[in-house]
Amino acid sequence: MLIRLIAILACACCLQAQDTGEPSAKKIPEAGRRATLRLAWWNVPEPSPELALLQEKDQVPFTPDVMGLAVKTSYVGPNTAVIARKTLGTEKDKQGRPTVIWAPFASVPIPSEGADLAVIMFPDKAGLAAQTQVFDFSEQAFPYGSVFIVNYTNARIDAAIGDRVVQVSPRDKARFPGQFTKRQPIRFTVAVTELGSEPKLITSTTTIPFPSSRVIYFVLERPGANPDERYHNTVVMESRPVTPAPALQRPAERQPAAEKARPKAKSEDGAAR
Repeated sequence: MLIRLIAILACACCLQAQDTGEPSAKKIPEAGRRATLRLAWWNVPEPSPELALLQEKDQVPFTPDVMGLAVKTSYVGPNTAVIARKTLGTEKDKQGRPTVIWAPFASVPIPSEGADLAVIMFPDKAGLAAQTQVFDFSEQAFPYGSVFIVNYTNARIDAAIGDRVVQVSPRDKARFPGQFTKRQPIRFTVAVTELGSEPKLITSTTTIPFPSSRVIYFVLERPGANPDERYHNTVVMESRPVTPAPALQRPAERQPAAEKARPKAKSEDGAAR
């Protein structure tokens, strides 16, 4: 009898614990960091792999542009995002098709919650993996109307846009001071200075900065080429989406006021005409 009473009391305690709504001791996994990734190729390997961004247990496919950063992919996950490429395994599924395996292709560190990152992928010759160069694309770090210079050479870069000058060390990057707030023709020059040599002008042109755009200007080097062909450049531009102005509604046309009824004229005999 005593044993039965103890069992009844234990069962009642369990039911009471369930009714209290107390949270379970099991830890709820965190969602991770959220970020916006602008994924792009530096150059596309052949054949081009199918890529996906791993998020928890899901694979989010994406098709990167070549040096284009307009396409955005939302990310939620660990502090390091993993880009995977699609491969086919040796085993087969129930339908007799080869199983799909997502192999690691590249990784992207997510520095903070809500980060907006431009990610350029540099694939290896076999197209099995890629290194990444990551740029902070938030408007605080890289506002519209700005220009970034990225030096992928072993020489010093001296760049000038109008009266604004920036010097970039080998294998480094820098942003021009200030922003361009209006469109106007302006002179743009770039010179390289190799160790122990005089500066060599490689670009001199007139450009028109756009206040609604931001530009990354890459300077590259072809090792072993003659000095006149050793250095070249490429540009990535991203523009702010333009919101179309709402259509103006034409004011309703005023309807002519109804004419007041005029009294009918009467004939001499008094009859209405």
